[in-house]
Amino acid sequence: MRRTVRLVIALCALAAVAAPASLAAERMWVGFHDDPSFRWVNDRAGRIQGSSREGATIMRLLVQWNLSAPQRPSNAANPFDPAYVFDDVDEALRSAQETDMEVMLTISGSPRWANGGKNPNAMP
Repeated sequence: MRRTVRLVIALCALAAVAAPASLAAERMWVGFHDDPSFRWVNDRAGRIQGSSREGATIMRLLVQWNLSAPQRPSNAANPFDPAYVFDDVDEALRSAQETDMEVMLTISGSPRWANGGKNPNAMP
């Protein structure tokens, strides 16, 4: 039994040492969470491009569901439903795509029509 345990430990150690370098991450992700700079100023695209030039590889955007869909969409599966308000998010996503930055969307705040008329922090 002890011999088997030692053999397993030795094989695991060997496998860890012999792991190919290709398993290592290509790059370290560096990014920002700054909605006021990336979404709510006139030079949004320029700020995203500047962040990319300085080495940013990812940006996080907070999408407040209650503000992006203040009225119940007639077709919730259709992102082009007129009830949705995604203009600033769309522009930020396009700018990020142009600079090859990744985007992490964080969705919060349920609208009253989805949570029974409660505050945005209530679950739908």
